Amino acid sequence: MTIPRSIHSEVEPQRFTNYKLGLVDGTLTFDRESKTITLLASEPQQEPAIIEQQRFTDQEFLIMETIFDQYPDYCPLAELLSAQSDRSLAQCRTEVMRALDEGGIDDIIRPVRNLLHRARIKLRRFGLDVRSIQETGYLLVSDRSGFKRR
Repeated sequence: MTIPRSIHSEVEPQRFTNYKLGLVDGTLTFDRESKTITLLASEPQQEPAIIEQQRFTDQEFLIMETIFDQYPDYCPLAELLSAQSDRSLAQCRTEVMRALDEGGIDDIIRPVRNLLHRARIKLRRFGLDVRSIQETGYLLVSDRSGFKRR
């Protein structure tokens, strides 16, 4: 179980965060130093075994953390934009609301969408995917595309 943390926290976050989501068999471990996500599976009374591991860019990693921190709920567009742009959440909420009213949300969210496109390829190795909720946000789900791990 994880404790949600603020994206722009004053306190230095821990190096490792573990997620046991129920979407995959095992525990997903986020390593902030190396920007890797590792799927650990273990049988009772045995050492954990690495099932899959992927390295992400700094921005991909921030986006993934933000989405995982919101699970099982969806992650709002403003949260992702704030993580990607390093602007305050309040600024991003205002920007997203204005873009939704004026019809320019695609232009505002394009950098986030591009990061998600690249990160989703790596995320599928874990049997996970991120689905868009139109003009609302993104949701972490099981990958049903049939993509197989190595």
